[in-house]
Amino acid sequence: MRTHANTLTAFLLAVFLLILAYGLSVSAGSSDQSIISEIISVNEEETESGTTITISGNGNIVKYETETFDSPPMIVIDLIAPAKLIKTKTIQLKTDLINQVRIGCHKEKIRIVFDIKGQMMPKFDTKIIDNALTVSLEKTPHKKKDSEIDIGPTKTIKTESKADILTVSNNDGQGADTVLFRKAVNAYKEKKWGASEDYLHELIKAFPKGEYVENASFLLAKAYDKLHPNPTQKHFNDIKDRYNSAIKQFPESILVPDAILSIGDLYFRAEIFNKAIEFYSLILNKHKDSDANPKALLKIAEIMELKDRHKDAISGINYIIKNYQGLPEETGAKIIMAKIAYKENSFHKSINILTKLIEKTPENLYRYPEISLYLGYNYFQLGESVKARTDLLRYYNSCPGKNSHLILTKVGDTYLDEGEIGNAVNYYYLVLKRYPQSEGAIISKIRLAEQQEKGNVGGNLPEKIASPKKIYEEIIDNFRENSLGHPFEQLAMLRLAKIYEDNEDYNKSLEYLKNFLKKYPRSSLKEEAQHSFNNVIGKILNIELKAGRYYNILEIYEREKNAILQADSAYPYLPIARAFMHLSFDDMAANIFKMADKLLPEMEKPSDLLYSLSMDNFKKKKYEEGLSYVNTLIKNYPDNSLTPYAYKLKGKIFFKQGKYSVAEDFFKLALKFNLNPYEKLLHSIRNDNILKFGCKSFYSQIYQDIGDLNLHVGHTKNALEAFKQALDFEEPEENKTLLLIKIAKCYKLLNQKDDYLPIYEQIAALENAWSNIARYEIEGIDFNDKIIKKGIE
Repeated sequence: MRTHANTLTAFLLAVFLLILAYGLSVSAGSSDQSIISEIISVNEEETESGTTITISGNGNIVKYETETFDSPPMIVIDLIAPAKLIKTKTIQLKTDLINQVRIGCHKEKIRIVFDIKGQMMPKFDTKIIDNALTVSLEKTPHKKKDSEIDIGPTKTIKTESKADILTVSNNDGQGADTVLFRKAVNAYKEKKWGASEDYLHELIKAFPKGEYVENASFLLAKAYDKLHPNPTQKHFNDIKDRYNSAIKQFPESILVPDAILSIGDLYFRAEIFNKAIEFYSLILNKHKDSDANPKALLKIAEIMELKDRHKDAISGINYIIKNYQGLPEETGAKIIMAKIAYKENSFHKSINILTKLIEKTPENLYRYPEISLYLGYNYFQLGESVKARTDLLRYYNSCPGKNSHLILTKVGDTYLDEGEIGNAVNYYYLVLKRYPQSEGAIISKIRLAEQQEKGNVGGNLPEKIASPKKIYEEIIDNFRENSLGHPFEQLAMLRLAKIYEDNEDYNKSLEYLKNFLKKYPRSSLKEEAQHSFNNVIGKILNIELKAGRYYNILEIYEREKNAILQADSAYPYLPIARAFMHLSFDDMAANIFKMADKLLPEMEKPSDLLYSLSMDNFKKKKYEEGLSYVNTLIKNYPDNSLTPYAYKLKGKIFFKQGKYSVAEDFFKLALKFNLNPYEKLLHSIRNDNILKFGCKSFYSQIYQDIGDLNLHVGHTKNALEAFKQALDFEEPEENKTLLLIKIAKCYKLLNQKDDYLPIYEQIAALENAWSNIARYEIEGIDFNDKIIKKGIE
């Protein structure tokens, strides 16, 4: 199990790396091929006196700089040279003194970091020998290893006595300097920061060598800091300068660590976390025994939590809890741990940590308002609305003004979850009126718009609120200039698109959705936006399909192709493919159906998709794949209008595979499948002669397929009968001519010249593409007849 000394080491290493990540700044330089630009090898050698590391590169080492760090101990060497920008390397070593070597490449230097084992920095020496960097480290007397450090469960690290900047001398108390300082202190305690500042200025000016000047200098900076809690850039610099001036004037003062901490806090409030960490780390390195040390550790842990570096934050938290028991920082560390648990959705764990803090010290509930806040957040996530509301309102009453707009909005959400719409709406309205420009007001607007859409906003509000459409438009306008795209703007765009969809203004809805997907491709709401896009584009396409405006569909597809492809849904593809089919672009239809096919489960694939893809595979001689689609169509749609065509196609596939008997069975099955309904239809409409072309065409083709099959296997009479039946159903003259040629061919095979010759003569007289074929046949007949007659003579 890792000790807390190791924990601190890991924590401080993470801190250093964070500083390093923020702090490195280099400029471009010239390139010289003779100078080192890349590390080639790292060799280690263990001797009785210590460890020697030799680092070689691909050129000369002209200049290098060395720096050391104490906590954690490390040696940093920069080789000044234009380096190749390659990935950072980490090399694990097996020496007693060095844990690992890290090599990072920058534009003008190669940085080599030696991570020292243990807590002590060994003596070391660096040299350039034969263009290689040699680092020699000496062994030091034995120290307890980290794993041997004894930190008992009740041991607390001691700090120096707390520096009380507000202490007034107990002497006669009547001196002019004492009077002035007491006035300054009293004003400070009463939070009259300006008055305190005035007294301190007067004191320092009147008594520059007096006994209070040291405390007054540091207190002056703190008073000015308090006077400007949200400083402008000028005030920010003035506050920092006042702390630095006091530190420079009294570098040995016991108040220095607190001043450094205050500068760190100044950067923390400005969310310049890398600079804040630099000052907190200065305390950890130079003022380890001061009462500012645990405060600095806690602040660093808080920054790690804010940056979602939870593992690093936990390392610091564990160290604080172990070594600063009973101090406020221990409680603060546990609160941060509860925050992390909440962020990681460990709501019960977070509640448990916070509840134990209250059980141990009931006053903590009021001393640390964040306990109530995060109890409320956790209970809300667990659906315990009453408990959540109680804790959130306690926090609101404890810290009025601090995030009040968000807290009251969340209280409204607790009522909403319970179905108490009236109370929820009243809270949202309260936030809207009391904090009109706040984030909570925007959330409340969205909530009110949602409830208006559901018809849940009654007439009990003091005044009428804007319509949902107007609310969403205002939110979008407010955030339009934000290039990062605030989540509220994204949500408003989606809601506005939904309103237009519900009002059947699909083009306007589509416009918002397209803008959303283009502007926010990585949004957490992307999936919802794509789903809405699919619905809207699908509705537009189906309207066009129903109206028979097929070319409009193709234009929409070309215009929105990229968005449709990204949407990854079958819904828009189906009407597009059907439009291609209506325009007889069968290959294009099949290609679009293929896209839909990949996105649909087996049972949801429509019959026209299955038939189109089976025909496409048949044309490409992919018979097994074609059969798969045909079989699915027959299985899923036994009574569909395409099912008899599927049987016919199945027969054609078997025919192509040489399975003639099976093929004929399926051709007959196709006819039988629809024969009786057809005969009834024929009987009912013969008198008014309105037989549908589609029905005729289907049966003509079926009989032709049967005829072709019989002709192929030598059953000429059966083929002749099938072709005759096909002729009865065929209407286009060109198709009839083709059937007549097939019939003539059968008669010829049966040697029935009196039957086939008149047919060829009839076709030859048509003067079309088929007439040439008929003439060739007639010429062949005449030629044979002449040969036969000549033979007889």
